[in-house]
Amino acid sequence: PSLLYVLGQKGGIQQEDRDSSLPFQSLNHINRTIMLTRKSSAMAKSKMLVFIPVALVCLLCFSKDTFSQRFEKHHNLVIYRGNKFEYGVPYPNDTMTMIDPVNGKEVTKIIHHDPIPFRMNGEKIYNSDTVTAVPFAKDGLLEDRILKGIAAELDQLPDGAYSLNISNVVIGKHGEVAYYQNDGFYDANNFTSKNDLIPLKLRGAINTKIDELFHNAPYFQPGTVNQKNVPVLSNVYLFYYLITVKDHKATVTKRH
Repeated sequence: PSLLYVLGQKGGIQQEDRDSSLPFQSLNHINRTIMLTRKSSAMAKSKMLVFIPVALVCLLCFSKDTFSQRFEKHHNLVIYRGNKFEYGVPYPNDTMTMIDPVNGKEVTKIIHHDPIPFRMNGEKIYNSDTVTAVPFAKDGLLEDRILKGIAAELDQLPDGAYSLNISNVVIGKHGEVAYYQNDGFYDANNFTSKNDLIPLKLRGAINTKIDELFHNAPYFQPGTVNQKNVPVLSNVYLFYYLITVKDHKATVTKRH
């Protein structure tokens, strides 16, 4: 395959300098980041003069490509490879004060959090910031493994700039990659779905290979809480990676 990687000294994908104002990450991760940076309810109510591009609202959970034949959805319950994952919104809504780009005035917006998997087979799924030890990939980055594994298929995409929106990767208490959410390809410039622009057969082949790569991924060192292994919602996000395709050659770089 002709997939090109810019490799850093440690063998990971090197970050390329890009426009840092572009929010190349999934909405649920942004929402959790807001929660992590909020130290108190008083701080949450303080005014933060920020600008959030309207295009972010297009990144919604449960797109039509999220559930392949291996995923069974029943309301807020998803069954994947025999394991049951409950989705919910474990955080209260945030309020933020921002500048309206049209009239320059301050406006207060309510930030709604996307549903995330919070239970696996009835057991709590911990966030990576709440565990004693986070899951550790002993055999290199999982993101690298996935992107290299679909290199030949990425070369077949139509010319353009893409982001692969895979998030909500759960590492089970035995260290297995137990779950992931695949919302498919997005335009890297305006954050709209590009799934309909990709031939159905190719899209199916990519999703099948991604599922195999996740299922057969090397085990992680499990996350722990007080020396007990627990399921953890990991920090594995493929949306950080920019996929540029030109003349049937895909180049992958990582944004800041």
